[in-house]
Amino acid sequence: MLLSKRMVKTAKFLVIFLIIWLISSIKLLKTEFNRDFILSCESLPVIKTPKNHKRMHAATIASVSDDHLIVAYFGGSDEGKSDVKIWLSHGFKNSDDLWVWDEPFIVADSSEITGQKKKPCYNPVLFKFDDKTMFLFYKIGKSPVKWTGYLKRSFDGGHNWTWAENLSKYGGSVGPTRCKPLRLDDNTLLCGSSVEGLINWDVRMETFNFYPKTSEISFVEISEPINTPHNIFNGKGIEKDKSSKFSLLNITGIIQPTMFFLGNGSIKTICRGKGTKYLLSSVSSDFGRTWAPIEQEVDLPNAGGDCGSGLDSLKLDNGYILVVRNDLPNGVKNGTCGDRSKLVLDLSKNNGKSWKTVLVLEATPPSQGKQNCYPSMIKADDGLIHIVYTADKTGNGNRIKHVVLDPQAFYN
Repeated sequence: MLLSKRMVKTAKFLVIFLIIWLISSIKLLKTEFNRDFILSCESLPVIKTPKNHKRMHAATIASVSDDHLIVAYFGGSDEGKSDVKIWLSHGFKNSDDLWVWDEPFIVADSSEITGQKKKPCYNPVLFKFDDKTMFLFYKIGKSPVKWTGYLKRSFDGGHNWTWAENLSKYGGSVGPTRCKPLRLDDNTLLCGSSVEGLINWDVRMETFNFYPKTSEISFVEISEPINTPHNIFNGKGIEKDKSSKFSLLNITGIIQPTMFFLGNGSIKTICRGKGTKYLLSSVSSDFGRTWAPIEQEVDLPNAGGDCGSGLDSLKLDNGYILVVRNDLPNGVKNGTCGDRSKLVLDLSKNNGKSWKTVLVLEATPPSQGKQNCYPSMIKADDGLIHIVYTADKTGNGNRIKHVVLDPQAFYN
């Protein structure tokens, strides 16, 4: 039986529709990384922790070689307790291309420093300075207001570390507060630092200058604080988060900056805000010496509670930029149970002008109140993107997770 012209046209339409649907599905799978580029939440690699650990948080990651990573975090009975130390674990890629993590060991302890005994350690930051030298920045103090910054070095891939160098002798330097520095040239690092006062929060940049061909600090330049209106009512274009207790006082501020290059000497920083609806940003046109007044990133909610939450960024080889951060689940307000339950990855294809969420890393039910937060992100020597973060910060499932992504998934 011959098909009518109408039936032939219908069949052609269906074939074309099917082809278009398949193409769009493939693109969607690429956006979702085919789920081969990220393991399911139930089977994500977990950084090993000592048996006596109750809490671990604020992980940082660095690449030693294409099959060797190191991760550091602070851990102990609870955040702010005297037994909280900086721990470090080595990860090695096995024959199946899977990462296996060694037992962690104490890499920094306040008891080794005169006058700092029984004080908690905070916010380690690992950074590969050169092929021979790894840096570990960290803080010691009973609270962020009283932090002192320290620096240790390793010359053997993170197995052994030098004694701590007190950074406060360099004009009150603290070092990078939470996110990795930017390398400006062979002898200079730009570190995003912040002062977390009882009332005001401020971000300032610290430029570490090193003696040529060594890892010894010659001097540190500290910028003026980024222009931030501490009274939200006076902040031009800065919207407050009405659910935050700080918005009732009309107090705002920024901390924990993450940075990336824009090109032509320009650098952008995105910061965690206090009492603001969105994350806040600023741009420098002189390699971090001076900064424009803050603006809000309307595509990036300042999720994670009254004081927001930590984030990190990474610029890819093709110019695209990634930001990993907390996002508010549907129906959840800042400052309520579950406001750190959702952890997402955002992508910008226009040099940080706009952002779109491309991957959800964690989305535990908000009613469980789990905090999945404080991510750290690098492109490692193996060419892949590595993210570590705290899972279930205050619950029984508290641990550090490790995610691996293929950057090629973002290049289309």
